[in-house]
Amino acid sequence: MEARDKTVRFFLLGWLLLNLLQSYFTELFHDEAYYWMFSQHLDWGYKDHPPAAPAFIWLGWQLFQNELGVRLLMVLASTATLWLAYKIIRPADVRFFFLLAFSMMIVNVGGFMAAPDVPLLFFTTLFFYFLKDYFEKDSWATAAGLALALTGMAYSKYHGALVLLLVLFSNLKLLKRPSIWLIPAATLLLYLPHLYWQWANDFPSFRYHFQDRGEDKYEWTFISDYMLGQLIIWGPLVSVPVFWAAWKFKSRTPFERTMQWVFFGIVGFFFYQSFQQRTEANWTTVVLAPLLLMATKQLENQPILKKWTKRLIVASLVLVALFRIYMVWDFLPKNVNPRNEFHGWRSWAADMSELAGDLPVVFYNRFQKPVKYLFYSRKPAHCLSVDFDTGTQFDLINESEEMVQGRRVINIVDDKRYFDKMDSIVTLPRSGKKVGYRIIDDFRSYNRLKVKVLDKIPALSPDTTFSLKIEISNPTDKMVSWDETGPRATSLAYIVIQYETIFIQEAALEKFPKQTLQPGEKMETEVRLRTPEQPGRYRFRFGFEVKDLQMGRNSGFYEMRGEAQKNE
Repeated sequence: MEARDKTVRFFLLGWLLLNLLQSYFTELFHDEAYYWMFSQHLDWGYKDHPPAAPAFIWLGWQLFQNELGVRLLMVLASTATLWLAYKIIRPADVRFFFLLAFSMMIVNVGGFMAAPDVPLLFFTTLFFYFLKDYFEKDSWATAAGLALALTGMAYSKYHGALVLLLVLFSNLKLLKRPSIWLIPAATLLLYLPHLYWQWANDFPSFRYHFQDRGEDKYEWTFISDYMLGQLIIWGPLVSVPVFWAAWKFKSRTPFERTMQWVFFGIVGFFFYQSFQQRTEANWTTVVLAPLLLMATKQLENQPILKKWTKRLIVASLVLVALFRIYMVWDFLPKNVNPRNEFHGWRSWAADMSELAGDLPVVFYNRFQKPVKYLFYSRKPAHCLSVDFDTGTQFDLINESEEMVQGRRVINIVDDKRYFDKMDSIVTLPRSGKKVGYRIIDDFRSYNRLKVKVLDKIPALSPDTTFSLKIEISNPTDKMVSWDETGPRATSLAYIVIQYETIFIQEAALEKFPKQTLQPGEKMETEVRLRTPEQPGRYRFRFGFEVKDLQMGRNSGFYEMRGEAQKNE
């Protein structure tokens, strides 16, 4: 047993050191910089995710103000996840178990990346760890551990709820235990701060995922993309024997049967989703422990397949090592790497910083470049959601927008759609990319104001004008004012889109009932809109539009239907 423990410690310590080094020498991915920005504004919730990942980042940032600090808690969590998986599975061949896990791409990226999947995977594996004991013995202490793990899952990512549902559906007899009711009761109590945050902010996360999120026109490649994505993240090469072993695995205990339910339930659910929408490969991350359990136990009993799997593990480890090296050293030709999230962003930020000087930078849409600029330049910047963009966390950080109001700013874009609005087009010296920019002496924007539709929206004939009652509110602690004339004339506009095609963009309100809103004040007014000339299903939303600027984002999307036949 002592030799076995030494082997476990060797692998875990090596994994920890490898990921600490990787964290220090690898530039941030876009999402990591985004979650770092979240951590600079700690709260009980964020636009598209609960707060676990930003909290992890904040803790590490207190020790190291660099990439290592952003990732430190993630590295510790990933190491703890592997230890918990080992304790759950208790493999006969320790070396084979760890090398199999290390050969998986998702384990390597999740070993250090500061993203919600890492705390989600840690808390899910902790949940399985307690669940195994709970199957063996009904214990209030173990139920409390399950509640804490489940709370961590809920604070990490919303689809962790699927795990709980699958566990319960596969073990309905557990509902007879009095102790099991402690789990949802304690979890709900601990989750109340996040639910209150959602309520106080008009449920932005749910609006984003179920209403505002951009729609992709369905393509059958969504199915093949999902299937290929699963092979890659659980491979790149070992995924074939691993999935085959999971399929052939026969459970011998209620716990093992539950792990089967979770694995096939999660993978099957998102496979079903791929028939309706684009599905991200990493959404199945939570099945790591069930997959390792089934694959390890099945392969241990099949020497020939295990032998071939070992060979694939060696090849996979070589590929994974090359990928890890590449994340630190960009050795590929530029034309082979069109999308590079972790190289050249320090120099890009330096280019932008030289261009901006002491002026705050205002970017349009998409969080990637604003957060990279914030992290690598440590200079002020704001992202303004315009046109049909679904918005970013910047829309919920009132102080970010208030920081640039009335100031002299530089508006920088690299989207050619907006180049005609810019004063100059320049080529950045280090990256060679073209950007447009203009200096705005008295910047105004109003995305911190919120617009809500109060009426039910009927189905209408094409090219029909109709009225809606709306509410405009000021959720900030500062007065907001606007002009109806002059160089910063402001109007309330609406935009009608289908997928990413704009059909209508025009004024919704002829005259504002008033020119200021006090902190917390709301006002109701009536607006006029029209449906597109072509029948179909559209979406629309409202935005304040300042002269010489783009239309902002002040509401979520609402559905608009133009029926084929006109109503008589």
